[in-house]
Amino acid sequence: MESVDDRRVSSHPHPVLYRNNWSILSSFFMDPRFSDETRAFLNVIMQAPPATNDIDITTKRQQTESLLVKMNEKLIDTFKGTLQEQKVAANSTEIPITIYTPVDVNTTKLVIFFHGGGWTLCSRKTHQAMVNMLADATKTVWISVEYRLGPEHKFPIWWSDAYEVAQHILGNKQSYGCIVLHTFIF
Repeated sequence: MESVDDRRVSSHPHPVLYRNNWSILSSFFMDPRFSDETRAFLNVIMQAPPATNDIDITTKRQQTESLLVKMNEKLIDTFKGTLQEQKVAANSTEIPITIYTPVDVNTTKLVIFFHGGGWTLCSRKTHQAMVNMLADATKTVWISVEYRLGPEHKFPIWWSDAYEVAQHILGNKQSYGCIVLHTFIF
């Protein structure tokens, strides 16, 4: 039975990619089936710091924000409709929201969007390019919500913020330009 040399195993989540295999990885990136955009995306991902549990949340947020801003930079200003910033009162605070209203909007549909990040990372800004494209593609009003993050804000405040904001939006849908027949919470 072959033994494993622990000194060669990286702490990266995909150690096989990092065992002195940069030349293999570089040739992988040159695969002719990849577009220039795919290669650029893979290069950005490869520059990301390895996953680790021993960094503070502020540093992790900064790393995540800078990576996602870099990935989104060419798509941020592509939205063809109007953007409107507002705040919604919820749980003794004001929660910022961004309302995306595309050109030729279908006012019978509304999407309330809560960004990813495990309740601790990311923001409306990190997911803006995705919401831009989805609002344009669906011709639907999208409302992106900036809920409070942990660990500063303890569970269940994120759920409570989400519920309060969704209730407010649905109760005031006409002020957001919608005569809603279909609502999606994403």
